[in-house]
Amino acid sequence: MRWFRDELGEPESSNARRLGRDPYELLDVTAAQAPAGCDGLLFLPYLSGERTPHANPNARGVLFGMDLAKKRRHVFRAVMEGVVYGLNDSVALMRDMEIALDTVTAGGGGSRSNLWKSMQADIFELPIRTAGEPDTALVGAALLGGVAAGVFPTVRDACLTAVSYGNATEPDESNFDSYRRAYRKYRQLYPTLKPLF
Repeated sequence: MRWFRDELGEPESSNARRLGRDPYELLDVTAAQAPAGCDGLLFLPYLSGERTPHANPNARGVLFGMDLAKKRRHVFRAVMEGVVYGLNDSVALMRDMEIALDTVTAGGGGSRSNLWKSMQADIFELPIRTAGEPDTALVGAALLGGVAAGVFPTVRDACLTAVSYGNATEPDESNFDSYRRAYRKYRQLYPTLKPLF
């Protein structure tokens, strides 16, 4: 997301500076103008290699499906969707392991984007709830430190004491078919391109 903002998001970044807003808010407005599934445009988000599930430091980012009808809005939305498809690879691994999933919790900077949370809900086909504290890594480290220092007897106790949740974003079934088709094609791209990486 930062790569797109820095390299291709200058119009939104300039407007954000002028309006005193976050450039990602304006980039969301741009991405929302493209349909779910981006009319076939896919992005492999491996800009610095890939860890899960492919463990390949040589994997690289790819825009697949470009044609003359594609606009910046398609590219940005494809970047967002590509990151979520990559996360969905992990969700698929958990489902393959028969781990029951009924909700996913979003944290970090991306949890501020309603568009991105709706993409996650639709692609995972699960509700996405927002962590009460968006800096989840920081909170998690502090809680683990608290357990190590004896402030909390267990990780579960620490979480029950300090973890809260915001509103949930429910999946929109009308987007399921578009995202399922796009994700199937996304899943074919890595094994096809692996020898070229």
